[in-house]
Amino acid sequence: MTGHAFKPDVYLMSHKRSPRRTMKTLLLVGRSGNGTTSCVQSINRAAQHGNSILTDIQAVECSGVCDTGSDRVESVQTVTNKVREELKRHDVQAVCFVLKYGVRFTKQEKDAVQEVRSMFGLNVFRDHGIIIMTYGDLFEVDSGEDGRLFMDWCREQSGDIQSLFEELSYRVVLFNKRAQDASKLQQQLEDLQRCLSQITRPYSLSDFNQALRERTQNERIALFKPTPRRDSDQDMLVPVRNRNTVYALVCRYKWLILCVFIITVLALFLLIYFLK
Repeated sequence: MTGHAFKPDVYLMSHKRSPRRTMKTLLLVGRSGNGTTSCVQSINRAAQHGNSILTDIQAVECSGVCDTGSDRVESVQTVTNKVREELKRHDVQAVCFVLKYGVRFTKQEKDAVQEVRSMFGLNVFRDHGIIIMTYGDLFEVDSGEDGRLFMDWCREQSGDIQSLFEELSYRVVLFNKRAQDASKLQQQLEDLQRCLSQITRPYSLSDFNQALRERTQNERIALFKPTPRRDSDQDMLVPVRNRNTVYALVCRYKWLILCVFIITVLALFLLIYFLK
């Protein structure tokens, strides 16, 4: 990913939390500029104002998961600690991945998807994921007077974004923070609740710890994975690790190898002598 010129701030943001575990928590993640903070504010505002659909829901923003930069390792560790503390309080009903409508699903977005998988587990989208598509006002402009439905647009997509939609079983919600029509605002909240109802099991601290163990194991494997390198003499790919291993063995047993060589040479001389 190209990253951003600034270092992404990493924090968890939510409205007042209920100490009861009956509160459903939505964890929102997304690249900077996709409108994650606005989504959190919209959901929490509706819940705080007594919306009947979201009375038991709180939104929490986890920034930094999908961004890259010089502080990437530190950010991952910070996010890991923050998410663990949040999961100690209550399970997460859904992990919501925020995308921006009208922007191509570029390598940066694909890398962001992989970052989410790395942080929360390979099956997080399938089992616990929802996509919130922001800038819904742009979709209304694009749909024009034909009144095309957002879900129809989702099913018309192809490539990697289609694969992601299918993995999520099309749990995709369009958010338009500029909508003034109360019915439209209500509709997007109902769509969110509909997606939540399809997730049968919340994301727990044990799920997160398992994902952390898998990530640590994968990092260790990657550390010792042979790196192919072109050999200039033979014009072929030679694993560097294999080279180093052979060299280390030769250095370790060099005296034994030398003795074997000398004995072999003497044996050959004796054999030649007696054959004559």
